[in-house]
Amino acid sequence: MTPKVDVRAACFRDGKILLVRERSDGRWCLPGGWADVGDVPSEAAAREVHEEAGFVCQALKLLGVFDANRAGQPLSAYHAYKLVFRCEITGGDAQANHETQGVVRAALRSAWAFSILMRPPVRAMQKMPSPVKG
Repeated sequence: MTPKVDVRAACFRDGKILLVRERSDGRWCLPGGWADVGDVPSEAAAREVHEEAGFVCQALKLLGVFDANRAGQPLSAYHAYKLVFRCEITGGDAQANHETQGVVRAALRSAWAFSILMRPPVRAMQKMPSPVKG
């Protein structure tokens, strides 16, 4: 089975990170989704931020690659790798869509109810040094 690629955007500003609330489970996660065949992963992450949160952003750096099937609860129907990109918001306004029911900028070290698939990347980001403001 060929694994799927899930792209996520970690958009920091003023010590806070952009989160969206998934309609599917009501929990918070980084904006993102499945990359399509032929997508440049960093561009797919930026597209997902715009679609799910209303912001325009630019991916600056790949922060990490996580094996979703080996981090917590394995996915039953497929195997997936999660690519998390450090992104900079360059425009737009907070706006939820048909996949999300909320958009917020939250302190990274806050206690949030994260979607199960986002827990390993979020735990890793909580151990990282604080991002540069901006």
